[in-house]
Amino acid sequence: MVTLRGWDDAVALRGSLEPGRRLVVVGAGFLGGEIAAAGVARGLDVTLVEAADQPLERAIGAEPGAYIAALHREAGIDLRTGTTVTDFHAAPDGRLTGVVLSDGSTVPADTAVLALGAVPSTGWLEGSGLALDGGVHCDASLRALRTDGSTAPGVVAAGDVARVPHRLADGQPLALGHWTNAVEQGAAAAATLLAAEDPEPYTGVPSFWSDLYGARIRSVGLPAAADEARIVEHDLPGRRLEVSYHRSGRLVGALTIGRTARLAFYRSTLQEMTA
Repeated sequence: MVTLRGWDDAVALRGSLEPGRRLVVVGAGFLGGEIAAAGVARGLDVTLVEAADQPLERAIGAEPGAYIAALHREAGIDLRTGTTVTDFHAAPDGRLTGVVLSDGSTVPADTAVLALGAVPSTGWLEGSGLALDGGVHCDASLRALRTDGSTAPGVVAAGDVARVPHRLADGQPLALGHWTNAVEQGAAAAATLLAAEDPEPYTGVPSFWSDLYGARIRSVGLPAAADEARIVEHDLPGRRLEVSYHRSGRLVGALTIGRTARLAFYRSTLQEMTA
């Protein structure tokens, strides 16, 4: 079994992705889906296991998730949704031979990849006085907050570990695990440190992308913060999808497949809302 967090993990995984081998990927999020797609492209027999009813359901919603599920299945992935892993079987020499699922079935496997998300590494900050529930809590300018709600002088946070209030989520603190967010927050955190007083709030519009089987998936805003997803276009054979996401009737995000140019309108609208 392997996890994928860094370059060494990627090299080790690539060495096991040989044609004809059996790969089980646990977790059908962005990372898990891309690993499954890479496995199929290299000629492996791939099973993708997801606890939710659809891939990416929490991130983009049920109907767009079903679209992603169809992409996986059309590519030859054995997608198992609504199930989890309960055990692993191994040969006497320790080699993985199978993965046991909660529905009672056993999937033969030579390699299993656990793509189950991440937990912010804040243990080294215990006892610092910072608010650390689910990451480092920050104010709108990325200044780290103490447990009493005050800001810690000279301390900022950015990237996956930072929980920052976002206007698109009605000011709720969010931790966003996309590299564009980390890059943009890093620059904003530096500006906060350099500001003499009253630093500007961070107003970046999050974005992410993923490519699966030739389908270009692009998103802006906060689809996961929405309470309504509106399907604007749905064309599976043509590899086109457009979804707008709303919270209390207000636009908070958008996702497209094969319609990247349409994101410009959504991005500009969201930028105006967060400015």
